[in-house]
Amino acid sequence: MHLMATTAPRTPRPAALLSREGFYEIDNNAVNRSIRPLTLGRKNWLIADSDESARDTAIYLTLIGSCNLLGIAPYKCFEYVLPRLTPNIKDEEYTQLLPYNVAELIKE
Repeated sequence: MHLMATTAPRTPRPAALLSREGFYEIDNNAVNRSIRPLTLGRKNWLIADSDESARDTAIYLTLIGSCNLLGIAPYKCFEYVLPRLTPNIKDEEYTQLLPYNVAELIKE
């Protein structure tokens, strides 16, 4: 006798749950579209010269992503923030230059 025949009924498959309940999206196209730019550039970023350049790229992409979520143009954000980054800037002043703090100042 096969083991499956003697065990309890199988739990429903995820696809069956999705079609029965109806409130879950079956695909994740929205997620795929949002990460597409990152996945397209992945090969290029693998050749970063150092850990520092990889970290800088991660910071840059995070800032761009934050700008996009806030509905501001990344170029406008960088145009506002970069001139204010000076060698003697205090740590607490960095927070004031994050996209969510300057969004109202540079909204189109």
